[in-house]
Amino acid sequence: MNDQITRTLAEKAERFSQQHHSDLSVEGVLARAGEIRRGRRMRATMAMAAVVLAVAVPVGITVMNQDPEAKGPVPAPPVDHRTIGLGDLSTGKQPFATGFLVPGDPKGTIMVRSPRREDDGRQTAIDAHLDGNPASTITDLAFVQNGFIVAYTNGDDGTRTAVFWGDDSTEPQKWALESGFAVSPEKNVVAFAMPGGTIVAVQDGGSRWYEIGKVPGSGLNVTAVWGENCSGRSAGRGCAVYVQRSDEKPATYQVTDLGQVAKVGTFLSLAAVREDAFAGIVSATDTGSCSDLRTAEDKKVWGTCDYRLRSFSPDGKHLLATGAYGDGFGDTQLAILDAANGTPALDLRTVQDAAITQMIWEDDEHVLATVFQKNQWAVLRIGLDGHREYALGPVAGTDMEPPLELPVR
Repeated sequence: MNDQITRTLAEKAERFSQQHHSDLSVEGVLARAGEIRRGRRMRATMAMAAVVLAVAVPVGITVMNQDPEAKGPVPAPPVDHRTIGLGDLSTGKQPFATGFLVPGDPKGTIMVRSPRREDDGRQTAIDAHLDGNPASTITDLAFVQNGFIVAYTNGDDGTRTAVFWGDDSTEPQKWALESGFAVSPEKNVVAFAMPGGTIVAVQDGGSRWYEIGKVPGSGLNVTAVWGENCSGRSAGRGCAVYVQRSDEKPATYQVTDLGQVAKVGTFLSLAAVREDAFAGIVSATDTGSCSDLRTAEDKKVWGTCDYRLRSFSPDGKHLLATGAYGDGFGDTQLAILDAANGTPALDLRTVQDAAITQMIWEDDEHVLATVFQKNQWAVLRIGLDGHREYALGPVAGTDMEPPLELPVR
C-alpha cells in the first residue's frame, strides 16, 4: 500500500510540475506583469499541491518508515527586491580596479583614470575631440594590459573611430569602427569590427594587431573575446571573437585567429561567453524576449523569459541580467542570477524617476551600475549580498551628457 501511495503522489506531482513549467515559459515574456503572475502561480501551486495530497492520501493512512528527526529541504534564501536610487548611501572606494572616464578641464579634454595609476591617483589627459570637431563625443572605453582604447563618434558625419593608447607613450593608433568592442578575460586582447566587416584584434599593449577575418552583413558589434593570442601562430589555444550582426538577418558569428568564420548556435543576440557556455537572447517579440544559457555544444542548460542576460562574473558563477523588455532611456531592473540554474540572488528595480545606463562586473562579488536620477549621475557598487554604496558621485549632469563612463568588460 505504501509503495502505491508513493507512486501515486509522484505521478500527480510530476504531471502538475510539467504543466506549471509550460505556463511559466509562455507567460514569462510579458515582463511588465511578471510579479503579478508569479503571485498567482504561487497561489495556484499551493492550492494544487493541497488537492493532490487530499486525493492521494486517504484519511487514516500513515506513510511509514519516516524518520521523526528528519528535516525538510532547506529553503532558498529570499531574493533581494529592494530598489535602486540615488538616496542616502555611504561612499566607498573609487572603482580603480576598472578605471573610468571623467570630464576634464579645460573643455575638450577627457581625464582617464587608469587602474595602473591607483597608487598615486594620477590621471591621463586625452583630447575629447580627437577629430578636431567639438561635436564629437567619446562613447566607449576599455582597459587592457599596458594600454587603453576609446571609441568616439565623429561630429561631422556620425562615423566612429577607435583609438588605442599604449602605456609606452607611443603615438596612438586609430581604426575606423563599426560599433563597440570587447576585451578578453585576461585583458590582453581587445577586438572590434571595422566598416565592411573586417574583425581586428589588438594585443600586447598595442604592439601587435591582426585582421583575423571578415563577417557578412552590417550593424556588426563584437560582444565577446575568448583567448589571449590572436596571432594565428600560437602553439597553444589561440582566440575566438564573437560578433553580433543586427541587420535584417540577425545572427552571431565566431571568428577564430585562424580566419575561420561560423555562425554560433541559435542565438539572436549573444551576450556573454564562458569557456564552456554561451548566454544570450534566443527569441524576441514586441513585448519581451527569452534568453538561454547553452553549452559550447549548443545544448540548452536553462532558459528564462523574465530576464535579458548580460555578462558572466569574472569567476563564471553568476550572470548579470536586466528586464526581458527593454525600452526607453536606460534599464529599470538589475538582477544577478546563479549561472548554474538561473535562480535570482538579486532582483532590483529602480525608483520611479531613475534609470541604469551601464552595468558591469567589478569583481566576482560586486557590480558597478551607472544610475541617472533627477539630473544627477552616480556609479553605485552593488554586492551579491545586496549591499550598495556610492563608488563615484553623485554629480550633476543632464540625461544627454553623462559625466561618467565605465569601461567595457
